[in-house]
Amino acid sequence: MKWKKPLAEFVAIFAGVTLSLLADDFREFRNDLGSETSSLQLVLRDLEEDSNQLETALTHPRRHEAWSAWMGQRWDDPDVPEDSVGLAFRAFVHFNSYQFQGSAFRSLSEAGRLSLIRDDSLRAQIVEYFEERQVNVGQFLEILLTTRGEILSQIGPYGTMPPPLNEGTNWPLEPGGIELVDGWGPLQSDRGFRWLIAGHGAMATLTRQYGDGALRANADLRHAILQELSER
Repeated sequence: MKWKKPLAEFVAIFAGVTLSLLADDFREFRNDLGSETSSLQLVLRDLEEDSNQLETALTHPRRHEAWSAWMGQRWDDPDVPEDSVGLAFRAFVHFNSYQFQGSAFRSLSEAGRLSLIRDDSLRAQIVEYFEERQVNVGQFLEILLTTRGEILSQIGPYGTMPPPLNEGTNWPLEPGGIELVDGWGPLQSDRGFRWLIAGHGAMATLTRQYGDGALRANADLRHAILQELSER
């Protein structure tokens, strides 16, 4: 019949176009899958580095929390050794900055390519960490840095810092605490300073709690990404 040949040609053309489109879709799928895999690997690397940065940044807030609590419990005790009080004040001298790690996430976000991560739950988890967890911890650390500066400023009239360890330098300092010029008594009677120490201790506790929460979220997120990658 005359209609069989045109029909066969149509079927052949249709099949060719369909297969071509399917092949394009498959290549695009494979490319996106590869992009997603590499993106997750880069985000994973950021998380590992951020975990290290965060651990370092929380070292001194933990000490500030402990020493603030120690001073609060002994503030009215006239028999507290002055060298112990000096060591407590020395703890406030030290502070580490927190350098956010998240270049891969920021690149994906700015390029509008977060949708490469197809798992909605995992993508939301990643966004929550980099846009909320990191930011919250960073804000608390900035506030803690400010109150720590106020403490050091107010200690000035009451004590002297240990001398530098090496001549001609200002850091590091020799071992030992801050030497109290007129003893512990004047500080004990300074109610404003006591309030400042208590407030700083509370802020150190909040910073440590938020930081520990971020570390747990970081570990959970790394585990989720590794599990996702293992299924490729």
